[in-house]
Amino acid sequence: MVDQRTRLNTGVRGRTAVQIDEGLRSYMLRVFNYMGLGVALTAVITMYLATNFDLMAAIALGPMKWVLF
Repeated sequence: MVDQRTRLNTGVRGRTAVQIDEGLRSYMLRVFNYMGLGVALTAVITMYLATNFDLMAAIALGPMKWVLF
């Protein structure tokens, strides 16, 4: 019998799997880049709010405190 675990995947199906892997990799890289950009943007906004006391007080004392805190 042929051991399916050690059998090499050759032919059209093997190339298709590689193409699928490349497409999935490029898609996931785009997703991770968007996520990283979102985290960086959040950090910049948070640092700006932390250094601007008047803006932070306006947010903390207004109705947005129920949404953010």
